[in-house]
Amino acid sequence: MCNCFLDPIGLGTFSTFSVVMSITQTVTKSTPAKLRQTNEDSTISNTKLVTLLRIITILLIYIAYCNADAIQYVIDLTWEWLRHQFWYQTVYNETFSVQVWTYLPLFAHRLMHNYKLAEKYKITDTSAVYLKTSVVMQLREAFEYSLPLVILDTFHVKSYAGVEPQVLDEKRLHLFQTTRALPVAAPLLGDVVRHLVIALVVYDACFFLQHFIFHKNATLYRLFHKKHHTHESLNVKITNKLHMVERIALVLSANAGLKIQGAHPLTRTFFIMLFVPILLDNHSGYDFPWSYDKILPAGLIAGPRRHFLHHEYGNRYYQPVFTYIDGILEWKRKRNHDANLRRSE
Repeated sequence: MCNCFLDPIGLGTFSTFSVVMSITQTVTKSTPAKLRQTNEDSTISNTKLVTLLRIITILLIYIAYCNADAIQYVIDLTWEWLRHQFWYQTVYNETFSVQVWTYLPLFAHRLMHNYKLAEKYKITDTSAVYLKTSVVMQLREAFEYSLPLVILDTFHVKSYAGVEPQVLDEKRLHLFQTTRALPVAAPLLGDVVRHLVIALVVYDACFFLQHFIFHKNATLYRLFHKKHHTHESLNVKITNKLHMVERIALVLSANAGLKIQGAHPLTRTFFIMLFVPILLDNHSGYDFPWSYDKILPAGLIAGPRRHFLHHEYGNRYYQPVFTYIDGILEWKRKRNHDANLRRSE
């Protein structure tokens, strides 16, 4: 069966994704034995589910395309309301929004762990163990995450496209910032989609680069990244177990793709709602058959199983979202391995 997005409904193949999948399948042969494997009946059932979800996704995209004007009207109304809210005007909005979008899924994962609601979807028997922490520890984690970002927010004038230059000049006269100057007009739907896609690609590339360097340099790994890999069980709370330097670097990476495009503040809000759940899912320890990495073209998205293997091995699968760079590295790894075998014969 061909691994592609549109094959289930007979609309063609994506050869690039098939190549990446073949590399992935080759590497998977050496995965630890403790990883759970689905039986044949479950595989057939999951394939049917993914096919159905892909068809639904295509239909939803088509409906959205046909009703672009209505969606734009909703965006306009949403922005007109948001830009007048004090909690949205504050310079700390994005910092606290990340916290909100982090703790909501954490609560859901705690329920799944306590009531064993998704045991069969665990990647291993010991993954997805939700470790209980005291309220004091949770507040400390929130403080450690927020402090450097709050400092940046307080002393940095946030500039967005569509804001009059004189408004920004006036804000620069003040050392401490409390509110951000927001554009009057809402973003266009096409710009929102384009900016989100490009921002995700840029973020993924920036994340890969710093992640790869952290792993390849022993000193940087020990100082800034080892903390993230120090755990007994991979679970959703590991997502935010980061050194302050790495945390700031990741935030700057997330901001880079948005900043270079002049993305609208509402687009930035949508981006937070997109990339935070992806990172949490990567560290969740669960591999659901209906997740986005299954619905999108096979081999395009990394998903939680790949990131589990990254935490298992520590020397592969560095991308958080896509797979194209990791696919090249795995191809080179396999080529070098085959060359060594030929030389030893």
